[in-house]
Amino acid sequence: MSDIFAPRDSAKGPLWQRLIIAFPTRALLQFSRSQPLAAASAVVLVVLFLVALMPAQIATHHYDAFNVLNAKMGPSPDHWFGTDAQGRDIFSRIVYGARTSILISFGVVILSSITATLLGIISGYYGGYIDIVLQRFLDIWQAFPALIFLIFVVSIFPPGILTLVLALGAVFSASLARLTRSVVIDVRGRMFVEAARSCGASDARIMFRHILPNVVPFIIIMGAVTIGFVITAESSLSFLGLGVPPPYPSWGRMLQDAQLDMQQFPFIAFFPGCAIAITVYALNMLGDALRDVLDPRLRGSR
Repeated sequence: MSDIFAPRDSAKGPLWQRLIIAFPTRALLQFSRSQPLAAASAVVLVVLFLVALMPAQIATHHYDAFNVLNAKMGPSPDHWFGTDAQGRDIFSRIVYGARTSILISFGVVILSSITATLLGIISGYYGGYIDIVLQRFLDIWQAFPALIFLIFVVSIFPPGILTLVLALGAVFSASLARLTRSVVIDVRGRMFVEAARSCGASDARIMFRHILPNVVPFIIIMGAVTIGFVITAESSLSFLGLGVPPPYPSWGRMLQDAQLDMQQFPFIAFFPGCAIAITVYALNMLGDALRDVLDPRLRGSR
């Protein structure tokens, strides 16, 4: 009888068995039933991440291998998405371009989220003159045209992924900081913050121990949505010739290379455009689903 009611030690057994026990299968199934479109979007993004991690194993050709004799060939068993004006395999260039988009988008989101969280928490928690100074600084920052600033930065600094991450991170930090500030203002007036303050907790402890955990779900939601905007912005800069320098592929640069042959050979621009559209749509759908799941006000309304 004692063996029946004895607690089971889930830490024992092979590694694969412990992973299966710890994996939230029921929660994922419930999420898939309640948010089928978001679940499909998550699958698309997981496939995209795998492609970005292992482009050499997935691509059928080298991204810069060209053959002018095979230029502008339509989709075929040898070239699944056809070839571009220089005879390079479009499918392979899209696969390698996924790595560029993932590196830049995640770098921008991490940089802008950290900056926006610090500025938003400090501005929203202290208020007063600190809030006024920071908000006026953000007003000036947002009043400057983003496209002109991006063109200015990528023109004077060496082209590359780091330059794009810093420039785009600076652009997206201002709007995220304003949104984070509004969430902090709502959280700082709650009872648990007042209780921590009455117990003598320092400002740093209140901000990072009590307010920050309540801001993190919002940051996750905004980060998922921001990735889509970053991919669009990076593709736009690459289309203008200000993105990642050649020969390394980028989805936006592939569209730029295809603009002269777009009417006669539409497949050269169709597949890179589909890659951008599907990725951004999946990120937006997943961001909306995360908002429904993580926002307690929306959970209460349901």
